[in-house]
Amino acid sequence: MGTTMLRLDTPDTAFVHWLNSRHLNPSPKTVDSLWLNITSLCNQRCAHCHVRASPDSGIHMTDDIIQQCLRVLEKFQQIRTVDLTGGAPELHPGFERIVGALTEMGKKVVVRHNLTVTLDGNPVTGESKLALPQFFADNQVEILASLPYLEAGPTDAVRGRGVFRKSIESLRLLNAAGYGTRGLALILVVNSDQPLTLSGRIELEQLFKSRLGEFGIMIDGILTVTNLIIGRHAVSLRRRGRLRNTENSLRRSAIELSIERALCRSRLSVGIDGRLYDCDFNFALGLPVGDIFAFDLDRLLARDIRFGEHCYGCIAGAGSG
Repeated sequence: MGTTMLRLDTPDTAFVHWLNSRHLNPSPKTVDSLWLNITSLCNQRCAHCHVRASPDSGIHMTDDIIQQCLRVLEKFQQIRTVDLTGGAPELHPGFERIVGALTEMGKKVVVRHNLTVTLDGNPVTGESKLALPQFFADNQVEILASLPYLEAGPTDAVRGRGVFRKSIESLRLLNAAGYGTRGLALILVVNSDQPLTLSGRIELEQLFKSRLGEFGIMIDGILTVTNLIIGRHAVSLRRRGRLRNTENSLRRSAIELSIERALCRSRLSVGIDGRLYDCDFNFALGLPVGDIFAFDLDRLLARDIRFGEHCYGCIAGAGSG
């Protein structure tokens, strides 16, 4: 694994021109959260997946990289939150061990959970994952669960046949384990092609709580994420002739205030390869800023964030979050 901190030229993109025209120079504020992308394996094959995860893609973060992540987290106590993602992070063979180590370290552990992995199990080994809700509860894990729509048709069209039905069943299992009902955080991640205003986000959250209540399901809230135009989502938009309109919509909706809350200013992503990225999207695009074996917090705080056209997705409307 390389150990060189990269110093990168600012790309000549429309987004950078947008920043310059407003005299904005967003830089890192802190690193209080580390986002670990630990596997590309997933039981789903979603049309909008920016990392192209699938049941056929079984690359796992190696144990030496994981151990180095743990050493960094032990050393830098100000990094209080660890966000586990993938693929389906629960399909990493060391998932339970990683969560246990982080919990013992006193870190807040967040898992990006696709809901159906609990019922589908491991698509490669057939291992059951039905114990996940109780495992999450026992370790006080915060759940960010994916559910893009409130109806079966559009949900299954994006995430696969039967996903909506299984997602509802999985949410009930999480409620039974205490999520959304007895103090354990259950947040739904709702993806959208178009940016939302703050009032639109509040209305959408009320709608999700109301409609899921009809299924007897309780959640704590939603987190809205605008689909960035990369990976399978970009391919899908281009195939449907919607790429240019979507790009223009995001550019028109860009708001200066949203960049204050941009996640790249307070967290770092560690890719499966052990390299460091400003965010999980830059990991998908192969835009590293260093690697975990050369973790130098002072240098990382002084780095240039690698912005690109995809960054409009995070600052359009009320931003993602």
